[in-house]
Parts: sequence; structure tokens; C-alpha cells
Amino acid sequence: MSYLDEIYWADEEIMHRARKTKFMFADSIFYMIAAGVFACCLYVIMPRWFYDLGPALMAVIAFAPLLIALIVFIEDVVSYLSIELVITDKRMIGKDGLIALTILNIPLNDITNIKVDISVLGRMLGYGQLTVLTPSGEFVYTQLKDPLKVQTLTNVARTKK
Repeated sequence: MSYLDEIYWADEEIMHRARKTKFMFADSIFYMIAAGVFACCLYVIMPRWFYDLGPALMAVIAFAPLLIALIVFIEDVVSYLSIELVITDKRMIGKDGLIALTILNIPLNDITNIKVDISVLGRMLGYGQLTVLTPSGEFVYTQLKDPLKVQTLTNVARTKK
């Protein structure tokens, strides 16, 4: 159960729930595969002087890129789990964070504009950047799955009032 499920009003209807796309993991998975191939190739084709460095240093040199790629993957997982956006018939609610939370609560009539930026790859894979403009500032959600649907449903909810 999401934290946002606990803060709805009794007379509120959920219109859409948006998260980051799972394609955001593609780069970190690619880095892990590349680092694994690098580590394997290093053991196979390393020069003779490399063996003289000792097994501990060889392991550090070979597996450091794999550790860095794993850290990037964990960062992506935390980012995926920490960001959520919900559109109701009365407001837009956003959550950022797992332990320390930042909650965005914008009544629909306070939204002045919603800007969607989608790259070529984003069009092919169904993700993009959503920027919500309000009188108090702008709120940006990157790598959001189907941002055009979020924009359309928010505009529909705004016109129903």
C-alpha cells in the first residue's frame, strides 16, 4: 500500500496513478553487463605483469566497475520506488522519498499549465518529462511513464469543475 493511499479525502476519486518508467533501469543494467564483460576479459587477456600485482589488487581492478554499476542500479531502484504521482478529481498529489517524504499537493484549479517533453527514445518507449506549472513554482517529474496521459487526464479533471 502506497503512502498516497492514506491521504485521500473521502469524496475524492482517483483518476490516474503515475510512476517512473521501468526503462530507466536499462542504462544501469547495460553498465552492469559491460562491467561484467570487462571483468571477465581482464582475467582472460591481462598481461603477465598484471599477475604480479597480487590477487587482491587484481580483484579490485577487475570488479570495481561492477561495484560502481551495482551502486547506480540501486540508486535507480530507490528513485523508482520513491516517486509517485496521483491525479484525483480534486487535486494532484505527488510523493518523493522513501523515508523522508516530500509531498506535493496541488488543487487542480491552481495548476496553470502542464508541459510535456518527450525525446525520440521516450516516444518509442512511452516515457517523458512532465512539468507542472503553478503560481508558486514548477514541479518536474522526469522519466514518467505516459506523461501525455497524465496531462490529458489532469486537463479533463480541471475542466469538469
